[in-house]
Amino acid sequence: MKHGIVVIGVTGASGAPYTLRLLRVLAEQGIECHVAVSKLGRRLLFEEGDVRKLTPESLVGEELAGRVKIHDNNDLGALIASGSFLHDGMVIVPCSSNTLGAIASGLTLNLVHRAASVTLKEGRRLILAHRESPLGRIDRGNMERLGEAGAVGAP
Repeated sequence: MKHGIVVIGVTGASGAPYTLRLLRVLAEQGIECHVAVSKLGRRLLFEEGDVRKLTPESLVGEELAGRVKIHDNNDLGALIASGSFLHDGMVIVPCSSNTLGAIASGLTLNLVHRAASVTLKEGRRLILAHRESPLGRIDRGNMERLGEAGAVGAP
């Protein structure tokens, strides 16, 4: 299934430069990026990525901004929260331990969690860029549970 659409979740773990690079590379390839950013993810983009205002332009530049759509992380009714929204997969980069645990437990407290849950339910690829190293026992268990559900861990 190729739709040319990827969902990107950004949560509160160090690694904003990875987020910004991924968004730019995808946008340069003509991929439409739908982005949901947690409160702490927003803070990290500001602190680590020098993103002062969360806009498509600040994430990928003026020339690629049309390929990036930002969704309110509190809007559980957003397009990316529905299984009928066809996309090629989701990447959570960076993926915090809180987000990892919430998704592994089936909690949908925000749009990043909900979109990840729906991505797995629909059998689409979910990549989790968890930044903790080494992984603690609880995080390893959560990663294993998500792996069994079809997610891929990318340290």
